[in-house]
Amino acid sequence: MSVKQLAFTGISRAKYAAAQTEIYDQAKVALKGDSGEDLVEGVKISWVFNEAAQTLSVTCDGFFSGVAAGKIKALIEGIRA
Repeated sequence: MSVKQLAFTGISRAKYAAAQTEIYDQAKVALKGDSGEDLVEGVKISWVFNEAAQTLSVTCDGFFSGVAAGKIKALIEGIRA
């Protein structure tokens, strides 16, 4: 198995809300609440959003974690732009 860790800065509450919608619409990962985990196509995805620090950390763990992490990274980078 492979673990991919992603860290994003400059994520406001509004950007996090936009990321939640976009990631669910495009990747079917439900980022419910400020922290948690979801299992999608054999990849365990966990996240922690820290509003005070404006950070979002995402960990993808599983055989296709690189694919999942790449997709999530691209979606969040698009929202941060």
